[in-house]
Amino acid sequence: MNRLSGRQALAAGFGLIVREPGAFLVWCVVCFVLGIVPSMLSIGPTLAMMGALADGGANSPDVLAAQAQVMRYQPLSYLGSLAVMVLVPPAIFRAVLFPEDRGVMYLKLGAREFWMTLIVIVLFVGYFLGILVGMIPFLILTAIIGFAAGAGGAGSAAIGGLVGVLLMMVLFGALFWVVLRLSMAPVMAFAQSTFRLTESWSLTRGHAWKLFLVSVALFALMLVAEVLIFGVFAAWAGAVAPLSSFGSDPQGTLTRLGAPFLAAGGIAFSLLAGAIYTVAGGAWADMYRQISEKPADVFA
Repeated sequence: MNRLSGRQALAAGFGLIVREPGAFLVWCVVCFVLGIVPSMLSIGPTLAMMGALADGGANSPDVLAAQAQVMRYQPLSYLGSLAVMVLVPPAIFRAVLFPEDRGVMYLKLGAREFWMTLIVIVLFVGYFLGILVGMIPFLILTAIIGFAAGAGGAGSAAIGGLVGVLLMMVLFGALFWVVLRLSMAPVMAFAQSTFRLTESWSLTRGHAWKLFLVSVALFALMLVAEVLIFGVFAAWAGAVAPLSSFGSDPQGTLTRLGAPFLAAGGIAFSLLAGAIYTVAGGAWADMYRQISEKPADVFA
């Protein structure tokens, strides 16, 4: 079993940004054009819906009209997000695993992208099916505990609630462990240009704890970055208008903030999205390279 270094994996994504700043900026532009812009198109209708909700309730004609406008942009937003997933993570995997295959800033569409996207879709579907299947015994046990707690008074109700929380934690903990064990499948499918799923289970044997620690570190970094960015923009918005005005007059508040606020927000979150993709994707590609003797054909 090859040794896995979490520190090396975390450094790989940051090193990739330093080594390929031009490619990184291009990936951020892709995130902006395909991911951020479609979402920004629905800001106006969303704010109109919020204002109508505050004025007339959920069933008012203005709310229904605003909801219809928001729904028009949803397919574009979904397609844009899918396009980002198809283009950016494979480019990062390629930059780490096959740096000689540069192309146009490592952006390509081919067999590698197809197999990686297919695996990601399978994993998403499997995760949600796992939640649904796992909820069946959870709901049954919760109902039994709730019935017993109702018969036993307040103390039993508190115990029943605690048991329900613990069962939920066990369910999501088990699902997260399975996801970790299968998390190398997208990188493997990309590297080997074929369908790889159960092979990830074999490859990650003995490495789940390191994968977990890297995941926690990545989540912490992402959380800190998001808090800092949200804090800056909240302070900017608060300097222009009271934050309470977003609830009473969201459209008017956005108008006072103006285009510079929206443009700066779009750029900031595009850079954040590009950084998250690069650091996380670079880490996973590097871990795959570390634990695979021959990354391109270890299971061929």
